[in-house]
Amino acid sequence: MKRNFSLKHQMLASNILIFVLPALVFGYVTISTFYKRTKEEIKLNNITTTTHVNNQIENFIQGPINVMNEVREVLFKREFIEENEVNTYLNSIRNIYSYFDSIRIINKEGRVKNIAPYSEEQIGTSMIYEDFFKEIDITGKSMWSRVYLSNQTHKPTVNISMYINGDVVVGSLNLSKLTEIIQGIPVEKEWSISLLDENGIYIFDKRNGENVSQRRIFDYFSDIKEGIKQNNAMINVNSSGELMLYSTKIKSTGWYSVIVVESEKIFKPVDRFRNAFYVGLIIFLILSFIISTINVNMIIKSLKNLINKTKQISSGDYSIEPESKGYKECIELSNNFYIMKEKIKEREERIQALNYHDQLTGLYNRRFYEEELRRLDEEKNLPLTIVMADVNGLKLVNDSFGHSVGDELLKKVGQVINKGCRDKDIVARLSGDEFVILLPKTDIYEAEEIVKNIKELTLKEKVGAIDLSVSFGYETKNNKEEIIQEVFKKAEDYMYKKKLFESPSMRGKTINAIINTLHEKNKREEQHSHRVSELCESMGKALGLQESEIQELKTVGLLHDIGKIAINENILNKPGKLTEDEFEEIRRHPEIGYRILSTVNDLSEMAEYVLAHHERWDGRGYPKGLKAFEIPIQARIIAIADTYDAIISERSYRIALPEKIAIEELKKNSGIQFDEELVKIFIEMILEKPLE
Repeated sequence: MKRNFSLKHQMLASNILIFVLPALVFGYVTISTFYKRTKEEIKLNNITTTTHVNNQIENFIQGPINVMNEVREVLFKREFIEENEVNTYLNSIRNIYSYFDSIRIINKEGRVKNIAPYSEEQIGTSMIYEDFFKEIDITGKSMWSRVYLSNQTHKPTVNISMYINGDVVVGSLNLSKLTEIIQGIPVEKEWSISLLDENGIYIFDKRNGENVSQRRIFDYFSDIKEGIKQNNAMINVNSSGELMLYSTKIKSTGWYSVIVVESEKIFKPVDRFRNAFYVGLIIFLILSFIISTINVNMIIKSLKNLINKTKQISSGDYSIEPESKGYKECIELSNNFYIMKEKIKEREERIQALNYHDQLTGLYNRRFYEEELRRLDEEKNLPLTIVMADVNGLKLVNDSFGHSVGDELLKKVGQVINKGCRDKDIVARLSGDEFVILLPKTDIYEAEEIVKNIKELTLKEKVGAIDLSVSFGYETKNNKEEIIQEVFKKAEDYMYKKKLFESPSMRGKTINAIINTLHEKNKREEQHSHRVSELCESMGKALGLQESEIQELKTVGLLHDIGKIAINENILNKPGKLTEDEFEEIRRHPEIGYRILSTVNDLSEMAEYVLAHHERWDGRGYPKGLKAFEIPIQARIIAIADTYDAIISERSYRIALPEKIAIEELKKNSGIQFDEELVKIFIEMILEKPLE
């Protein structure tokens, strides 16, 4: 017979196991993490400190280097100082820069030539065996000697020397100031800063000054050199981690800055935490057993009630309503669930309400603007100025360069307007090309300055080849009796008046940008357009047109393919045969050119000619299917010149063909694709070829 275990015993064992295992894992992970994090924090802090020490040292030694460079420059030029004034000059330098114990000039024979402070006994002294004379760099680069204890000051001293015209300038640099700087760097009390020379001899030791005076070598210098060689700033000197070193090398001098950390003290909190954890774990196990026993007894006692509840659920009663009877915790959990659900709903609504930003520009949107306008429409915010802004030429940019460029233009305008405003001002995008600025507590004169500032910023910005152009209008509410909507309407009307004058100029600039962009990305198109323009001009003269008509014909010949700006460059330059879809894309360029040119009043007639320059005499052209004299004569002329030049010019898909083939093509399609009379004039008078 299968043995049934006691539910009580199983639950007790399970509870204790559930409590113990996570506690042990948690303790191990926590202690390990605590130790590792402490070690990493020490490492990061000390790397920062050693870097700071290095920077302080570099900053300190840069001063003497600059002084020595100045001395070298003065002595090299000798424009302002005579030979008998050198000692006086050196003495003045030493008086100014007190960290020099002495400054000497050694001649090429290795003898002291000049010295400060001046000493007659030192003049002529031989320095030929000194490192700073033997190892001098004749390129003029500063050389640093080994650190030594000065016989005069008994302080760590280092020589800096430079070559000049056969002489050597030597400055004996007292490192007392440097030790004061390092002494003043704040560190933890368990840390100690030391400065070593290139041989590991103490220059400075915060813990023990005798290490410096007795010229001792740092005990673990070989470990430091090996650690830096391996690019490891942290070195555990022994396996127990009793001592940790953090060191970096100072490039300009070859010295080492070292921080020594007493690990035993540093990790004492970790040890205390570990011991406390073990004690707590034992207490926790005892309490867990007691609490588990109590809870199990309560659960067993409540099983019958739970069975009744499960019967209610099994009967299909899944209605979700807050409990009013039963255990307090169950009732509270049910109620909290419903409270949580309601709060989530409220937060979603709040998040939705906070969606007040325009996705394209990142500025506030119309909804936010309208709410802010209602909020600011109070007497305390007067004078309240509304500035309306409208981007000029956006439709033209969209038609010519595509909506992605138009979007970039809008984003750039939004950035410029926002940059030109103050922090308290509210900038919003109202619609496609309209922006609005709310200026609380701002009169009309302040508003004019802000608008002026924004306009100046727009002059400095471009999107590709397109200049930024924005029309502004503004109006101020000075009295609480004024209706804010009327103030807005006046600002808007003023903006539209300004736009009437500013938009045409912008459109003209944009068309020039379109032409330049088209020609920049396809030099063949540029050459083709100019040749067609010249052929059209010649045809105008041959037909006896008036000078203004000839100039118009010449201009429209130049602009006839402007619509190709919106055609994919890969299609325009495709070396092989176009697909049907690609050909349909090409066929769009007359309509695109028409839309571009029709935005400028002075070019509206030319827009009609550009639209019709691919119509055919027999009516089978595009886009309208015009035929014969329905096609403007200018378009008929362009069609002939365009076809002729296309045949005799190199194309992406073939080499240039002979003029003879072009003439044959014009003759063959005369009266079909082209105006027969115009073809005759073109061949006989422009090309000066016989028709037969």
